[in-house]
Amino acid sequence: MLENAHRARNPEPEITNEIEDTVSENENTTTVIFDEPVHVTDATFEDEVLQSDLPVMIDFWAEWCGPCRMVAPILDKMAKEFAGQLKIAKVDVDANPQLSQAFRIQSIPTLMIIKDRTMIFNQPGALPESAFRDLIQQAIDFEVPPQPVDGEAQPGDQSAQ
Repeated sequence: MLENAHRARNPEPEITNEIEDTVSENENTTTVIFDEPVHVTDATFEDEVLQSDLPVMIDFWAEWCGPCRMVAPILDKMAKEFAGQLKIAKVDVDANPQLSQAFRIQSIPTLMIIKDRTMIFNQPGALPESAFRDLIQQAIDFEVPPQPVDGEAQPGDQSAQ
């Protein structure tokens, strides 16, 4: 009984060491949780969007755009609600013309979702909050099909036979 009381005051060293080892192993691993939109530029798009481990909803917007200003608080709310599951990025079309041209943005706001380097959604116009929530959940749940390696025949590919 005293042995149990001693253990309660002084936990087994293995348990403490195991926890410390786990913390030490994970010190070099950083998980960043985005709970607010990230402002993306022509220069940061690759790192912030294409290299993201999370799906990224991109809002192409401009300061002078009324509907864009209406969407902004909804995106702020969604960033907090889906933190750790989805990243929300904002691209100012006036300040980042290369991205606007590359994605052929003709109307703002335009919403786009990229997951695993694949565009899975692209639509101009504002959405109500409930539609944002549904769209985000679908994007999180969506499985991007694997991309074929160049030169490999795919099932059903008649040219390989």
